[in-house]
Amino acid sequence: MRTFLLIIFNFTYSGVFAQSQSIHLNSPGFLLQSSKKTSVIGTAETFEIKQVAGQKDVFNGEISSPAFQKDGNQNVADISSRTKNGKYYLKLVGGTKSVGFTLSAM
Repeated sequence: MRTFLLIIFNFTYSGVFAQSQSIHLNSPGFLLQSSKKTSVIGTAETFEIKQVAGQKDVFNGEISSPAFQKDGNQNVADISSRTKNGKYYLKLVGGTKSVGFTLSAM
C-alpha cells in the first residue's frame, strides 16, 4: 500500500510542476494585410515560422509579454511581418508546434 501511494504522489507531483507549452492561433488562417498575433502558453522566448511543405524555416521572432493580461504564463508571438501567401506553422524552442495555418490575400 505504501508503494502504491508513493507512485500516485510521484505522478501527481511531477504533473503539477511540469512545464508545458502550447500555441493558440487562428487555425483557418490570417489575411496578409491584417494584424497576426498568436498566444503562447509556457516559457519560450523565441519562435520559428516554418512552411508546412518542406518544413523550411522562413522567419524567427521573439515572444513578448501581453499588453493587457499580465497574470498567468500567456505571451504573444506577433507574426504580422509575414506577408507571403502560404501554409505555415509555428514552432517553439521546446519543440511545441502549432496547427498549420494559411496566410493569404483572401
